Amino acid sequence: MPSHQSRVAKFTLLLLGLLLLLPACSPFAGPGPAALLEAAQSTTPAASPTQNGTQGSVPANLKAADQVFTLIGSVDDPPTLDPALASDTTSAELIRHLFSGLVRLDDTLTVVPDLAATLPDLSADGRT
Repeated sequence: MPSHQSRVAKFTLLLLGLLLLLPACSPFAGPGPAALLEAAQSTTPAASPTQNGTQGSVPANLKAADQVFTLIGSVDDPPTLDPALASDTTSAELIRHLFSGLVRLDDTLTVVPDLAATLPDLSADGRT
């Protein structure tokens, strides 16, 4: 009959083997966050200027017709995405991006475009 120490040693080896095997079974087979960050940081100047007249940048490995994926967030998941319950900066940053409107108020409480390209023109009578 095997001794108690022998059974504990076998169980420990089995447990360590499973712990080494489990990460290989992960459903996340794509590039990790480090690879995405490296791809985002390797940029070349864009061919056309951005809205403020400066040269933008796009990743070097993308064609002009490709979409660019922007990763926003942090290491931790946000505690909530409910604007009424958010009290931390992680949630607040994501909520700000999720709930962006066509217009917003700037520091002087003037209406400025947010997602809209420009503000609409008002008619002379101010109705439309």
